[in-house]
Amino acid sequence: MSSEEFENKLRELHIGEWEPYYMGSSYVLNRGLNWKLLIRYEDGTEVFKCGYGAFPYNYEDLMSIFYVNDEDVLWIA
Repeated sequence: MSSEEFENKLRELHIGEWEPYYMGSSYVLNRGLNWKLLIRYEDGTEVFKCGYGAFPYNYEDLMSIFYVNDEDVLWIA
């Protein structure tokens, strides 16, 4: 996937509309289901979102961008 395709897929998720953080129940929190997302643009702008046992409605769509298939994972540093 090219960087342009990647950026387009991120835009389609409307991450700017996500809440700053998502909080689940205490039962889920104790199981360690936590996530963080930091996007840093070339102009220095940053978008940070996180969750503790809860997720935005289209979180699985975000994960599908990173997972090319069951064996390959796209890591971006």
